[in-house]
Amino acid sequence: MRKHSMHAARAAVRSAGVYGDSIADGALSRLSALPISILSDALIDEKVSSLVLERLNGGRAGLVSGLYGQARFAEARARIEAVKRHKDEVLQMIDQQAGELGISVWAIKGLAAESAYPERMVRDLGDLDLMVATVDDAIRLTARLRTAGYDFDNLEWPWVKKSLESGVIYGQFNLNDGALENRPTIDLHFGGYSVRHCGLHPLDTGEQEPGLSYYDIQQNLPLIVANAAGDHDITTKDLNDLALALQNPSVDWDRLLRQLEAIKLLEFFKHMAEQLDATPLRRLYRDSALPPRLKKVRAETPAPRVSLMRHRRWAATVRHAYALGARHSYARAMVTTLSAARYYWGHRMVKVRSRAVRPGPRLPRLVNWTCVRLIPAAMVKQLRNGDDGAVAGPSFLPVRGIQRSLSAELTAIRSPVGDIIRTCLGDFVPAVYHVDDPWQRLSEGTK
Repeated sequence: MRKHSMHAARAAVRSAGVYGDSIADGALSRLSALPISILSDALIDEKVSSLVLERLNGGRAGLVSGLYGQARFAEARARIEAVKRHKDEVLQMIDQQAGELGISVWAIKGLAAESAYPERMVRDLGDLDLMVATVDDAIRLTARLRTAGYDFDNLEWPWVKKSLESGVIYGQFNLNDGALENRPTIDLHFGGYSVRHCGLHPLDTGEQEPGLSYYDIQQNLPLIVANAAGDHDITTKDLNDLALALQNPSVDWDRLLRQLEAIKLLEFFKHMAEQLDATPLRRLYRDSALPPRLKKVRAETPAPRVSLMRHRRWAATVRHAYALGARHSYARAMVTTLSAARYYWGHRMVKVRSRAVRPGPRLPRLVNWTCVRLIPAAMVKQLRNGDDGAVAGPSFLPVRGIQRSLSAELTAIRSPVGDIIRTCLGDFVPAVYHVDDPWQRLSEGTK
C-alpha cells in the first residue's frame, strides 16, 4: 500500500516540481492532500525539495513546517543547505590547491548542471562531484584536502576498478568534513565516470589549465544519464536537467546518442525521454530534435518504477553487464553477468571476517567488473567493532614485502598479513566482500 501511495506522491511532486512556468493548476494543492510522511519522502526521492519549497512558501507555511518535522526530510535539507552555504568556499579552496599541484579538476554532474538554471539555488545539490584525470591526481589532491579537514567517509570506502581496454584505473574517493552542519561531502571521481557494474564513460576533456573548471552541458549530459541509470530511478531533477538541455542550441544530440550507445545506455535514455513527455514540459520535448532520433530505440527492460525498485535495478544492471561483456566475448559476458548478479543482489557492505584466512588475503585482479574497496588501515579496527567514530590509529602498517607499482602513487605490497596498498595517504586493505583485520594478525604474531 505504501509503495502504491509513494508512486502517487512522486507523480504529484513531479507535476509540482518541473522547472518552468507550465505548472498545472492545482499541482501544489494536491501536495497538501498527501500524508506528510509520504510527501516528505517523495520530495527527497524526486530531488526537487528546494524548488517545491520555494513554491510552497508563497502561502503554505503550515505544510512547510510539517515537512521539516519529518526526520529524513530535515536531515536531507540540512545537507542541501550545507552545500549552499559552503560550496563557494570549498570550490575556491580546491581551485587553489589543484592549481598549486598542477592538477586539472572538473566540476561535474550537479555542479555543472546548475549553471543552466537561471536561479541556481533552486536545484538540489547533496554533495560536490568533481573529476580528475588519474588516480594519482586524486591521491595527491586528497592529501591536500586532508590537511584542510576532509577525510575518507567510513560509510563509503574509496574504490577502484581498471579498464581492460585502456588500462586506466578509475574509481571514486568519498570525502567528508565529519559533521553534517559543516562543509559538504566531496565525491572525487578519477579516470572517467563509472557506469553501472562494468561500464566506463571516458574523460571528455581537452587540454585544461590546472585548477577548477566545469563540464559544459554537452560533456555533462552522459553523466546525468549514467547517474540515473546507476540508481535505475529517474527523478524530476533529472528531467529538469534534460529539459533545460533541450533549450540549449549548442547541444549536439547525435553526439550524445552515440556516447550513450557506447556505454549501452541509449535504451535507458529512452525512458527519460518518455517520462519527460509525460510531464507539463511535453511540448518542449516534442518540439525538439529528440523524438525522431529515438523513434526506433526500444526502451530498456525492466522499466524504472517505484514498485520492486531494488529488484528492477538488479535486473537492469545484470542485463546491462551482459550487454557490455558480450561486445568482447560470450565468456566475458558470462563473467560480467554473474559478477553483477552476485554483487548487486545484496547490500554490498564489506564485512570483517570473524576468522582470518590463511595465507593473508590477496589483491583481487583489477578489472572493469570488480569493485575493489580500499579500506584505510586506520579504519579496519572500527569496521570490525562497528564503530563509526573518528579515525584513530596509525595510517601505515609495520610490514614489508614484495612491492609492485600499480601507478606512480599506488604500490601493492605482498606482506605476511596479506596484500596492502601503500600510498602517501597511508596503507589501505583491499576488499570486495570481506576483509581481514591486519592489526589483529600482527597482534597474533604473524610476521
